[in-house]
Amino acid sequence: MIQNIYWADSGDRVAIVSNSSFKILKFSRDFVSSYLDCSKQIGEKGILGVFEILNETKERVQSGLWVRDIRELKPKILIKPISKCI
Repeated sequence: MIQNIYWADSGDRVAIVSNSSFKILKFSRDFVSSYLDCSKQIGEKGILGVFEILNETKERVQSGLWVRDIRELKPKILIKPISKCI
């Protein structure tokens, strides 16, 4: 049974939490757009193929919060000048 759903701010990831596990899914906004552009009917079960399961973890979750999407991380190179002391 689903206890909670946590969407990432980016809108393309969602965590679905149950009593004994949680799943991380990827949401395909482009897939939905192309589906609707073709004027296809949405069935009772929604649009199949919109979500891709990225991870499933068998642990209990009390609360959730998306902190940062790893794709947003940009490496920073800090250059410290070397002093040439004679």
